[in-house]
Amino acid sequence: HFFSVFLSLVLCLLFYNALQTADTGKAAGKELLCSPDLCELQRQLSIMKDNLGTLQSQLNDTKNQLEKLRSRERTKVAFSAALDRNTGPDAGDNILVYRTVITNIGNAYNNNTGIFTAPVAGVYFFTLFFRAGQENTSTLMLFKNNMAVVTTGDYSVANGADDGGNGVTLQLQQGDQVYVFLAAATHVWGGGNRYTTFSGFLLSQE
Repeated sequence: HFFSVFLSLVLCLLFYNALQTADTGKAAGKELLCSPDLCELQRQLSIMKDNLGTLQSQLNDTKNQLEKLRSRERTKVAFSAALDRNTGPDAGDNILVYRTVITNIGNAYNNNTGIFTAPVAGVYFFTLFFRAGQENTSTLMLFKNNMAVVTTGDYSVANGADDGGNGVTLQLQQGDQVYVFLAAATHVWGGGNRYTTFSGFLLSQE
């Protein structure tokens, strides 16, 4: 149906242009008069132009929406990193830098700074796990930008070791940063066994 309308429109345009060309020989200032049939044809042609403009606008909107959906499908974010050495106790709070990257899809985690930066707005899930023990306490805090969100820790004991962890779902804007602080005068174990880890992934993009 659309093709038939389009073909009719093209024929009408050709016919209209032919009439205008034929009229160029008339004296200037004389008004081109049209028969009732021709005037009706011109009116219908104008309506068809308007309809085509509306269809083109709708087509552009649909293409833009489709491109947004494709962009969301392409955005994949997931990372896991482990602490490569024992850390603490130190005099002040420190951002834990998990240098051993296990997974870093989307390259949003920086293993030089320990900071995850959200590449897109959306809902993310994060976990932090640790091992510590003996005479030192452990306190780890997950931060969103400059605000502590969740905490996990362990009391000092005479011997042995304990494991702990926490997890949280966060709504982030593009550019928001998430990282883990080790509190002053506390410690965690790291190394080849990868006891102490920081992980996160994108649940849904906004």
